[in-house]
Amino acid sequence: MVTREAFHAAYDAWKSASDEHKLRMEATKQGLPLDVDRMNQRLAEIERLHEDWMRKAEPFVIRKPKE
Repeated sequence: MVTREAFHAAYDAWKSASDEHKLRMEATKQGLPLDVDRMNQRLAEIERLHEDWMRKAEPFVIRKPKE
């Protein structure tokens, strides 16, 4: 069973990684070099973290009955 704490921790991990990626991209736009291999690794990690968060969110989803 997924706890709310685990759900929140998964969200925080995804959000932190996403925010870090955004900052790195802003720095790249300002002229800092881009490590494409590292960026691709980080994007794969962000995707994995998002999938984990979504799995952990499932028990907390309120579904409307179909009409």
